[in-house]
Amino acid sequence: MEKIYINKRDSVPAVIHKILKCGDDEVVIYVPKESKLKEGGDDFHLIVREARSAGKKLALESVDENIIELALSAGIEARNPFFKESRKPLADIIPKKILETKHVKVEEGGREIRGGERFKFKIKGPRVMAEKPPRRRIFFKILILGTIVGLALLAFFYLPRAEINLTLKRTEWKFNDEALAAVNSEPSVAGKIIIPAQLFKLEKNLVLDFPASGEKYVQQKASGKITVYNAYSSLSQLLIKTTRFMTPDGKLFRLAENATVPGAKVVDGKIIPSSIEAKIEADKPGAEYNTGPVSRLVLPGFQGTPKYKGFYGEFKEGLKGGFAGKAKVPTETDIASAKDKARKELEDSLELESLNKLPANLKVVDKASEFKILSQQIGAVSDEKGNFKVTMSAEKKILAFKESDLIGALMSKFTENAAGDFKMKDYELKYGENRSDFKTNRLHLTIGFESKWVDAFKPEEFKSRVAGKKESEIKSLILTFPAIEKAEIKLWPFWVKTAPRDAKRLRVVVD
Repeated sequence: MEKIYINKRDSVPAVIHKILKCGDDEVVIYVPKESKLKEGGDDFHLIVREARSAGKKLALESVDENIIELALSAGIEARNPFFKESRKPLADIIPKKILETKHVKVEEGGREIRGGERFKFKIKGPRVMAEKPPRRRIFFKILILGTIVGLALLAFFYLPRAEINLTLKRTEWKFNDEALAAVNSEPSVAGKIIIPAQLFKLEKNLVLDFPASGEKYVQQKASGKITVYNAYSSLSQLLIKTTRFMTPDGKLFRLAENATVPGAKVVDGKIIPSSIEAKIEADKPGAEYNTGPVSRLVLPGFQGTPKYKGFYGEFKEGLKGGFAGKAKVPTETDIASAKDKARKELEDSLELESLNKLPANLKVVDKASEFKILSQQIGAVSDEKGNFKVTMSAEKKILAFKESDLIGALMSKFTENAAGDFKMKDYELKYGENRSDFKTNRLHLTIGFESKWVDAFKPEEFKSRVAGKKESEIKSLILTFPAIEKAEIKLWPFWVKTAPRDAKRLRVVVD
């Protein structure tokens, strides 16, 4: 037997949930004083019913005598844990039979009063005694009778209601063909369906490290960025690739690309230097060319000219990567695996980005996107941790469209050939094999469309025509509408034979 403790604020559903969750078939529930359960007279009956349905046998403990009385009335064995003897439910005290009088019926195990008049009950051992109070006064009976008559008149004149349920005939229409979604196009249903499309372009760069498993003797030059200053004149200066820069300790570095230094500014006769950033590498391989920040590098090529002092360079972050000796290098297998992983990560990243950036009202179908690698660079030598770098950039193009535009075009396709005034009741749209062309920015869609249409029935107009009419007249009127497949007329109360004139009490439901 398992004991469950109930909180003061636990509702009936919460108590039932705890009982059903219990793994034992015999359950004792402990209910504290002033529990919320004693606020509802029928709460324990509901608890007993659900417990029995689940095959649970209930008992109850509480120091609250009111709780114990309510539990006993519901047929639960209950006791105060401070006393030794338990109190049996009334079902165990009262004989198992139904006691009836002319106006009262008391069922075993309960104190429910049924009948036309109020009775007082006393429980003495196994017997139930009833005492009938004095008779009601005659005027009170007259008052009840008058109230009943008044309510009947009110129902007759103010309660009539009518509900007419109409089911309209369905017309099925299917479309199985191609449609075109194109950028910068106008909607059209003349011949092939054409709807506007939107083109989205997403780009992303990744730099990833991968372990290198090969090894060989390598020579690598240190590289990085240099800031070149023009403090000479307001004219720009072209510095060609391999232009030399020298550190104060005599190490040479060369530009890895052409660079044009803009002209300096002259303010109040004073020159304010201009600058440009460019790629640079060491003149020779080796770790000795790895360097930290250097505040001033001169250009040996300008030595002996006025430009020597006017042009100079600066390493703001230093150079690294210089090496000569045995090092870890990527094998062909390493490179192929790294490319695949980098490509997969770029694809996943762009897919997630497209889901976040594309508007929610746009539809993207299968084969409406294109993924393309724009550039990739593989590090030839590993770093000090034995990893080589893969730098890769990619682009993703997506052709999307508003599905509402496509559905609108399909509806127009139906209505332009339909005889009559119809509206679409429901539909199912499926896409087959699609094909995208990013040279022309067109998306060829294979469409499977099944729809059901009904007559453009006007309920309010129908309601005005049936208001105040007899049921037989309403049936005759319904027969004049060929779009109606079947109808059901409900008039309430039962004696009403005519639909009310008041529109608020007349309801027309169209399916």
